[in-house]
Amino acid sequence: MKVLFGPQIAPLVVEIIDASKKLCVLVSPYVDSWLHLEEAVRRAVHVRGVKVILIVRGGKDAAKQREGAQRLVEAGATLRFVDRLHAKLYLNDSVALVTSLNLLRSSMEGSWEMGTLMNARDDKDAIASIQATVKKLIELAKSHEILNTTSGSETAPSAPKSRRNNIQSILDAAKRHKAQANMSNGTPPAARPRSTTGSQAKATKAPAHKGHCIRCAKRMKYNTEKPLCPKCYKLWAKWSDENYEEKYCYACGLKHATSMRKPVCLPCYRMSK
Repeated sequence: MKVLFGPQIAPLVVEIIDASKKLCVLVSPYVDSWLHLEEAVRRAVHVRGVKVILIVRGGKDAAKQREGAQRLVEAGATLRFVDRLHAKLYLNDSVALVTSLNLLRSSMEGSWEMGTLMNARDDKDAIASIQATVKKLIELAKSHEILNTTSGSETAPSAPKSRRNNIQSILDAAKRHKAQANMSNGTPPAARPRSTTGSQAKATKAPAHKGHCIRCAKRMKYNTEKPLCPKCYKLWAKWSDENYEEKYCYACGLKHATSMRKPVCLPCYRMSK
């Protein structure tokens, strides 16, 4: 058993998903997913055949959490709801993390969280108890779904209207990564006006995902040649320094040192290879 405190807990959730073999349960009342989390779920479900169950807060919060979890559902997660859910727990076949962390994008931006990490080898009894509790929680989530649906509640959970075929999601993700992986001498693609290079590839768009302004993190239409929003681009254009250090990754929107020349953070760059 290990007690954790600090900003490293959010990345640990991604590691737990990546280490799962048969089952992974994510219990988070509030959800606003980020790219690395979505890709981890997609790898687990479509590459290793893992069943990923996401349990979120239902009742009056169901509609909002369904929207926040939509990209995780598109990645392959099974969505469940529990009214007044407040617990946070992340579990795979051999590891459990009980923590204060919700699956929120803001949690990846340096939030200080606390948690207890347990594994089946050293904490066998605790893991068995948690697994039994999670099984009950899953059953409770199913009963809440049935109850909400039969009672005609306006917040009864339903599948996202824009859910796409899982195979198409994988293809879209591959296109997005290829766009980021147009490397020259082992570096991420330069985000420059076309006039600066004669053989520069055409802008690539990914319909299911949006890019982020590397200066203000504003979400915008995905275009690998324009990693700044119109407002921030006007400020950048006064100096036009392609190596000027910006604040956010164009792909995941998290805080990272980037630039017009290298708009993608190192983790996203590695995932795109």
